[in-house]
Amino acid sequence: MKHLLKIDPKYRRNQLPVKVQMQLDYFPVHQVKFMVAVITFLLIDLIFLIPMIFSGVKILIYITLPLVIAVNLWAIALLVRSPERTAHEMLLFFCFSGIAGAVCFLSLTMMYAYFGGIESLEYFFMMLMLFLVTIVWSFYKQLNKYSKLKDRVKETPAWQGNLYSIVIPAAYLFAHFVLGLSESIALFVMLTVYLILAGSFILILTKSFHKYLFIKYNPHLKVNRR
Repeated sequence: MKHLLKIDPKYRRNQLPVKVQMQLDYFPVHQVKFMVAVITFLLIDLIFLIPMIFSGVKILIYITLPLVIAVNLWAIALLVRSPERTAHEMLLFFCFSGIAGAVCFLSLTMMYAYFGGIESLEYFFMMLMLFLVTIVWSFYKQLNKYSKLKDRVKETPAWQGNLYSIVIPAAYLFAHFVLGLSESIALFVMLTVYLILAGSFILILTKSFHKYLFIKYNPHLKVNRR
């Protein structure tokens, strides 16, 4: 794995593709606090924690509540400090919040599957295995993406990023709208939304963990601390 993370010392920073240079940077200081707040207070506290508490499923609450508390305490500690001094710690926070958020939304997915009538232990075991395989696969994709120093990759159009940013909250609101129309449709929509969110947190985890290792294994390349 190390050979996929370490860049040959013969390369200078300006010889690397833009995507690789960006992965060697810490997160921009003018964005990072907003990212921390959205992940913690919107996605984890509002979209996850409230439905989980109202569900009354004690075993899932006992599993996920310590993760939520830890993310919140760490986020608050980061938000009250200067982002220029916490750039490295921010990477570790995104790694932890990524795995915590993924576990939380996987728990909600399983809970809604159970409410929908799925009680098979084999189903939940397969979901757990799929979860672990997805993490490994996603990290492998990150390794493969940034190990190719001469590939030209098409940038994602800005409109796609903007569209993705509204799909999840829109789907969440839509699920509550259809709740009054059909319980089975609402359960299906919520399952889909929480699966998407679990996948999003896996991406946060794997991208942040790769960035952390990428910076660590390439000290010969000047990191831009914006």
